[in-house]
Amino acid sequence: MKPLHDLHAVPPDEVLGSSMQILDLSMWGHVADAEALVAGVAACIGMTRLGPAISWTNPDQSGRGGWGVTTLLRIAESHIIIETFSTVLTAYLSVRSCKPFSPSHVIDYANGSGLIVCDHVGKIMRASKNG
Repeated sequence: MKPLHDLHAVPPDEVLGSSMQILDLSMWGHVADAEALVAGVAACIGMTRLGPAISWTNPDQSGRGGWGVTTLLRIAESHIIIETFSTVLTAYLSVRSCKPFSPSHVIDYANGSGLIVCDHVGKIMRASKNG
């Protein structure tokens, strides 16, 4: 895995929604409770939950999708999603927030939950009227 460098923090006076911090992790291991995992990630980075997480099981009723679970947690700052694939013991975690957070806290939490973080991508995107 390439070295982790926390992203430059969004200035504290910046209006929420003017930028979005993105972190995507690919992980190996068994996720026993995806709803508890996304709630734990939210707590470890100080995000505000907007209700319980919601999960969908795959394949769906039409037979589409791999074997696993997709779980979404809405947070006041945006959302956290985990996609798990139990037959191959992989999971993909996606954190989106307009409030700054430390990617290393998320990675440490995932590793502490028994998962092995294989790779990560993180960046800050800014919306601009000038393209």
